[in-house]
Amino acid sequence: MIRQAIEADIPRLVEMGRKLNAASSYKHVEYSPERVEATCRLMMVSGFLVVAEKDGAVVGVMMGDVHTPWYSTERVGIDLTLYVEPEHRNGMMAVRMIKRFEEWCIGMGATQLRPGIGTGDLNVVRLYEALGYRSVGQWFLKDV
Repeated sequence: MIRQAIEADIPRLVEMGRKLNAASSYKHVEYSPERVEATCRLMMVSGFLVVAEKDGAVVGVMMGDVHTPWYSTERVGIDLTLYVEPEHRNGMMAVRMIKRFEEWCIGMGATQLRPGIGTGDLNVVRLYEALGYRSVGQWFLKDV
């Protein structure tokens, strides 16, 4: 089941965020549970934040927003995170969350969606491609 996140989900989302961070290209950047909690609260009020539940447990999350970029007057949907616990992958949870995100973005006036993949997981790349997305560039990293 996909549903809106609620206040009681925040500790679980902080825990899942830590796992995602550890598996991503951001793993060398300090993880801030306080920042994650604050961002979750903000997205509950003014953005997009859903969770995937199985047998009453939160096992997936997607968070995003719609913004107007500096170079345009059009609105663009961006994801902040998409995570499904490893033992619950290869099902339809991620697809359902992405579809819900697409609908929400369209309702918020987005004319384009731009999700990103910070883990480099080729399964996620294939998932987005299967849903009609195309790759439009590369991410780069330089530690300073």
